[in-house]
Amino acid sequence: MSGGVYGGDEVGAVCFDIGSHTVRAGFAGEDAPKANIPTHMLTGDESTKYHIGTNALSFPRDKSEVVMPLKDGMIDNWEQCEAMLDYVYTKCLSVDSAEHPVMMSEVAWNRPAIRHKTCEMMFEKYNVPAFYLCKNAVLAAFASGRSTALVLDTGSVQTTAIPVHDGYVLQHGQCYTKTSFYSSFAL
Repeated sequence: MSGGVYGGDEVGAVCFDIGSHTVRAGFAGEDAPKANIPTHMLTGDESTKYHIGTNALSFPRDKSEVVMPLKDGMIDNWEQCEAMLDYVYTKCLSVDSAEHPVMMSEVAWNRPAIRHKTCEMMFEKYNVPAFYLCKNAVLAAFASGRSTALVLDTGSVQTTAIPVHDGYVLQHGQCYTKTSFYSSFAL
């Protein structure tokens, strides 16, 4: 695990990018995410409430349906989101959430109530030592070495054009539409 220094100790911050098609999670400073799983999951029976991961979606199950914790890029079902994060922490990353700070991406139009509930979940349920929510358009701009950019993001559900100026999203300049492709780049 790589990472920076946090509180005098060398720890790897966990990074989450929860998209409408896949969830990517890994450690800051590494070249690729450790986990890349579908955001969709199957409802289960009483013993297993949700079946999560690529293999779980491959097997048909009686009396189950495909569900997703997001709607319009924002968390809509908190129980499903927690089940997904539990799966990533235990099965994919195999780390204790209380030992790693977390950086999570969010859509530019995320509402304050959802941001607060996300912070509450991360601090109260997962006991993370530090938490940071960052707009995914800002992350895309910084990834291309720019603090000012027009970020065009085509995902599995929508396409967005988001202006970023000096590392901040210009809220009045956002535009999005429904789509079925996936890619992201900054100009």
